[in-house]
Amino acid sequence: MFAFKSQKYSFFHMQLLGDQQSECGESSTVMFYNNMGVLHHAMGKPNLACHYYQKALQEDTALTSKKDVEISLWVNGGSRYHEIMYNLGISLLYAGKPQQAFECLIVAVRRYHRNSRLWLRLAECCIISHRGSNETDFDIKQKKKEFVIECIGTNENQKIVLTTNLSKDKKYSTESQSYAVPVPTLEFAILCLRNAQLLLPSNSVSSPVPLLVKPGITPPAPPPSPGPAPSNSIHTEDVTNLRNSILIANAYVSLCLGDYIMTLEYSENLLSQPRKSGIHVLLAHLYAAESLVLLDKLQEALQHLHPEHIKDLSHELPSDSASSDEAPLKTNPPFKWFPSTRASIVALFQYNLAVVMTIRGQLDQAATLARQIWQSSQTTQVPAHILMLVLYIELKLGHVDVARSLIKQYSLQYRFV
Repeated sequence: MFAFKSQKYSFFHMQLLGDQQSECGESSTVMFYNNMGVLHHAMGKPNLACHYYQKALQEDTALTSKKDVEISLWVNGGSRYHEIMYNLGISLLYAGKPQQAFECLIVAVRRYHRNSRLWLRLAECCIISHRGSNETDFDIKQKKKEFVIECIGTNENQKIVLTTNLSKDKKYSTESQSYAVPVPTLEFAILCLRNAQLLLPSNSVSSPVPLLVKPGITPPAPPPSPGPAPSNSIHTEDVTNLRNSILIANAYVSLCLGDYIMTLEYSENLLSQPRKSGIHVLLAHLYAAESLVLLDKLQEALQHLHPEHIKDLSHELPSDSASSDEAPLKTNPPFKWFPSTRASIVALFQYNLAVVMTIRGQLDQAATLARQIWQSSQTTQVPAHILMLVLYIELKLGHVDVARSLIKQYSLQYRFV
């Protein structure tokens, strides 16, 4: 996200000048609408920002498509079409419109194809189009209506048919098309993330070393490296955050596409980074554990589900000097993060732990843990799949009456005789 700077007009005078152009072909009206969009985006109003960007696009297109006059070369050169499309795509992504954002960013990437962050944003559009939120997986009231799919017979001979899968996720595309086709799919996200990783700027910034340094005087810090257009300068911390975001996105997409070996590789790569945020560490452990379970490496999966991994739950990188133990812990996830409390995240780890125990045949331990999670559902958001796990464990332990009682209590779409 960036604002335009005019060589002739100040920002505060743009709204008074009308549709004027400088000698370099810059339009005050285009810059005014774009900068208003930047301000509203910064204030957390992405929908209003999109309105101003669309106005800027209309003005920019009108200036470069006049048919009654000859378009000067510097007028065409002053067009800000691709920069505004970049801004519009980012605001649409923040506004929860990933497919529209994808259409804008795919236009911008034709010009700024060397921008690593832009390729990451395209991948995020694909990911959000695949799955916009995981709140439905914590909505027990809604999910419990899907537990029973059919009842056969009546009275004592009644049989209850349970669903085999609560998840509605589609793992991968079944259409016979190339992965390189620019559509918001997980397959295309893999290509975007590969480009983002290859174009990632270096952490080191090359700058001239002073020949003479006076004793006791610290030489000035090297300037940030110029970022690829249309981004601003990139600092070392920005590169670290960008690398970690690419790794965790790769881990998620690979997991969704069934490439569990690559999921594990990306997760372990992130965990080996010297600096990473608490949220990225949390996700890396969850993705690594799930991939190990699917690879039938249950003992290794248990190591990633230890409660000690739930510490700092922020997006911020720890400082270089302070260790993770010395840094202040944030026990609540970032804004607009779901699950929204640390207690819910603990319940999520416990649920996955109970699943691993069940697969290993440790049914008594799994039953105890599952009951604890179910009891906490009265005050905490817990995975809705916990009820299905409890039913499965009770049936495996031979407690048919307990399972039947749970079904009667929480399945509201059937009347049992």
